Amino acid sequence: MRKGARDEALAILSELMAGKETDPEIVGWSCLDSLNIHTDAGRFEQSKALVAKAGSLPLTPPQIGTKYLLEYNLASKLGDFSTALQKGNQAVAYLEEHLEESGEALLGYAIMKRATMMQLDQALHAHKRAFELLVAGDAEPEHRLFCLSMIGIAHQSDADSAQAYFDAARKIATEEEVERVWLSRVEGWNAVSLYYALRYEEALEHLKRIEIDAVPLTERPINHDLESVCYAIIGDYFESLLSAQRSLLIAEQLQGKTRVQSCQALAIAYLHIGDYSRALHYSELALSYIKENDPNWQNSKANNYLEEAYKYLASCHTANGNKEAALECYRKAIAVMERKELSPTHLGYYKIWLDLAGLHPDERGLEYGRKGLATNQDMKSGIRIKMGDAHHGLGNLDKAIGSYLAALEELLPDGLSFQIDDDELLHQFQNYRDASDAIRKIAEVLYQQFLQQEKEALINEAIKHFEYALELETWIRKGIDTKSQMWLNDHMADDYASYLKILKEDRNGDKNKILRLFELCKADVLHQSLIEKQTQETFKGLARVQEERARKTKIRKLEQRREQTSDPQEKYAILEEFLQERKAFKEFVSRIEEEHPDYANAKYQVNKIQLQKLQTSLAEGEKMLNYLLTEKEIFILYIGQEEAELVVVEKPKDLREMVEKLRQSIITLDKQEYEHIAQTLYSVLISAIEDCLFDLFSEEVTNLNIIPHGYLTQVPFETLFREMLDGRPNYLINNFNISYHYSTSIWAKSHEQKEMRGTGMLGIAPVYDQPLPRPNADGDEFIDHDLDWASLPFSLEEVEQIAKLFENTKQEAQILIREEATKEELISKCGQVQYLHIAAHFHQHEIPQRSGLVLGDGRYLFIDDTYRLRLQADLIVLSACESGIGTLMKSEGMLAISRGLLYAGASNIISTLFKINDLLANELMQQLYQYILAGNSITYSLSEAKRQFAKDKDIPINIWAAFTLIG
Repeated sequence: MRKGARDEALAILSELMAGKETDPEIVGWSCLDSLNIHTDAGRFEQSKALVAKAGSLPLTPPQIGTKYLLEYNLASKLGDFSTALQKGNQAVAYLEEHLEESGEALLGYAIMKRATMMQLDQALHAHKRAFELLVAGDAEPEHRLFCLSMIGIAHQSDADSAQAYFDAARKIATEEEVERVWLSRVEGWNAVSLYYALRYEEALEHLKRIEIDAVPLTERPINHDLESVCYAIIGDYFESLLSAQRSLLIAEQLQGKTRVQSCQALAIAYLHIGDYSRALHYSELALSYIKENDPNWQNSKANNYLEEAYKYLASCHTANGNKEAALECYRKAIAVMERKELSPTHLGYYKIWLDLAGLHPDERGLEYGRKGLATNQDMKSGIRIKMGDAHHGLGNLDKAIGSYLAALEELLPDGLSFQIDDDELLHQFQNYRDASDAIRKIAEVLYQQFLQQEKEALINEAIKHFEYALELETWIRKGIDTKSQMWLNDHMADDYASYLKILKEDRNGDKNKILRLFELCKADVLHQSLIEKQTQETFKGLARVQEERARKTKIRKLEQRREQTSDPQEKYAILEEFLQERKAFKEFVSRIEEEHPDYANAKYQVNKIQLQKLQTSLAEGEKMLNYLLTEKEIFILYIGQEEAELVVVEKPKDLREMVEKLRQSIITLDKQEYEHIAQTLYSVLISAIEDCLFDLFSEEVTNLNIIPHGYLTQVPFETLFREMLDGRPNYLINNFNISYHYSTSIWAKSHEQKEMRGTGMLGIAPVYDQPLPRPNADGDEFIDHDLDWASLPFSLEEVEQIAKLFENTKQEAQILIREEATKEELISKCGQVQYLHIAAHFHQHEIPQRSGLVLGDGRYLFIDDTYRLRLQADLIVLSACESGIGTLMKSEGMLAISRGLLYAGASNIISTLFKINDLLANELMQQLYQYILAGNSITYSLSEAKRQFAKDKDIPINIWAAFTLIG
């Protein structure tokens, strides 16, 4: 019920309840109807008051039964399930006793509601009995379709049979014209059924069909939490964040227990994408909500929540490098498990011993490993790998290899042992992530043995193992083990640092292998996931897409069956079928790559860039620096037209702090701090590669393409310098026209020859000199549309003057200002222009897809929106504060809006790293376009405009340093 209609109904019901002459039965129903409306709206205090009022009224038997059911509903939504079950039992018992007065329909409804708290086999029987009573009593259509849906959910083992019940429920909703909320509820229940059937993609499709504004506020968190879980399971952690955030904000408003699930979903998603500080924040928040809900720990369900909360919190502390805090959380988790009186062999202990063994690569790690081996966990390969790490840490290299081989033997079917030359084993491992981890760690030990013994055979064996592990991880990326993709990306650089060192020392080595490793460490998962969504739309009718979904569901079901059965023979038979299905999936992916390369490139990231092809894309004298950060080193891959060189630099422990100090010194114009830190960073990031960069026989300014990694995406390299000249820094930009990109493969793709069909210029300037409308943009209820955006008066002059520059050269120019600068107008016109210039505010949100440009109708152009555009622009300028800044992820780097614009077809993007002054930005932008319209390249034009500004002592460095070019 919409808010207006709800308030109107409540007003009428209040009048009826207050009327002195009103029939007592009408007063009773008015009170119960009000109770139902308040509960659905999340007004629980009012609901409790109405429960008390109803208890004082002379209710009829049907009203008493209904009161019990509404109390059941209230307790359920408050998370008090024991009270809910008690009220459900009271309702059924009372209505069975008063069947003649209350009728079959109400009893059927009560049995149906109580059945939702039962075990599945009991629930199915109860729902069928309830449906018979509902039909016999000519019950409301809403109750009948609800019951049919619950029968569908109870058919977990047979999703196809379940579908018939949901179809019947939809038919009732359509033919009997019930309120539209019920059709949305059926879609939600259908999604639950598909979730239980492990058909997560189909569940998400049904959740997307829900008309969210028609669903009562108290029910929305449930749908959003289910969305979040489904997205997390299939590996799309960014969408998981979005759904969990929606759920949390509603749950906080309602003070509901779903806050715990929402916070934990957010923590898991942030943990997987490498944003450990936010993961820690939401883990702590979940813990606080658990304690708030049940401070005395009398509820066993709360103990389960508490145990998981401490485990998640420990994982977050571990990721943040806070070992002591992690150990304290594990101690608390163990205390909770002991309170539950679990056996020491209970599999719940396995993760704790696994993680503690990982925190102690020494004798204590071996002790925890032995405890892990003693649990009832079926697969113990993870513990064996951690024990191998402990042996490695203690210097027992042969024992370390023995532990890793033991893990591999456990991961293979009985009778098979790992042989490095046996490619047939690739599809036989039960867990690809553990297998690749164990094989790579064998390579690490072999490399260490080589350093001690200098035997060539050892280095050759190490290379073989590294390559085998990489091949396994290729299949993780192709969907064999989707949930591991983020983990894989975050660990890739550190895991293969030794391999990069080996390849660097091998003079005859294949530098394509080095380039491949750099690319794998910048896998660009958000970019790929958004591309995949678009590609899925394009290939919606493709039979292969449906086949892929069916194959993945079958593999998931086999995994689940294998985990649930305790019979050794049945477990072995399921394993055999599981391995065969996964082998078939591998062959299926190969066919997809051959038959539909565009879909495969987006879906499985199979694009490969060869060094020679990359070099031919470089212009005369053009150079490229590709950076990779590991825990201890900085790897710098220099690429020129005819040469390539890998340089390894020791990474300062405080490098991240140095980057932040550089940013802050530029923002605050702290000259002394800036000069010190800029020179220091130059010595770290540039000095080791100077011999390749600077041509002693030429002073010509050439192009330098920089591909940073991780938090280096926040560094404006053009501001770094080695020395002072005439009392001023000799900036790197004095020697090079500098541009940036996300990876070499994306850079190469953007530099492929393509026909630009866009013409003219489109300028956008909302100006903000009058209040913006406050729409609920795109249905995103948690976006803050009440922000007051400061007026940008010079943005109007900026787009007008740039338009005149184009008109003076006989080129088309159009500007959209103030209320004309709408999202709809921008989307409709941007696809035809060669130059798109947006002078606006940029809104930052902790979830990257929710950051965007603020337009004249109060709506945002989100990153998701940009992936749906079809652009022909040679250049897009985002003249907005911090438009080049986004959420910083460990392996992803900066998740900014420019990635979507590049995918949509733009060749070059200019955005900003800092807040900008709109007056001086206006001057810089006009100079940029003057150079461009004079026939210069975009890279030269921006760099030359910045050089001219840098020469002027009166222009602050944060003005020209803010603008960076990706292209």
